[in-house]
Amino acid sequence: MDSLAMKLAELYPDKSETQYSRMLRDARKDGSRYQLIRRRVTFTELKKIRKFPIFRMGKYKGGLIVVQQNKRILPFQSLAARTIGYVNENVKNPVGLEGAYASYINGENAQKL
Repeated sequence: MDSLAMKLAELYPDKSETQYSRMLRDARKDGSRYQLIRRRVTFTELKKIRKFPIFRMGKYKGGLIVVQQNKRILPFQSLAARTIGYVNENVKNPVGLEGAYASYINGENAQKL
């Protein structure tokens, strides 16, 4: 656990190694099964974190659970926005590729059991 705290302190210097170690030990002592380490981690940071001690053992042995959040971005901001397009309920004419192929992209409304 100390080596994990050391690696976390190297990657994120906002806390010291002892603070990370204390945080992890307190969570273990309290019987907490999950401990939030960091929010909004970039992909390159996540690749480094997966090589850390304990985390490199996998989800079931070591215990790193990553919740992925996808964000839609437009390449070159407004330059390609018109080409890629969008779907708007208020606009009659579809705009761009997404508007033209909206019926294929959206799929069908259904309920999940």
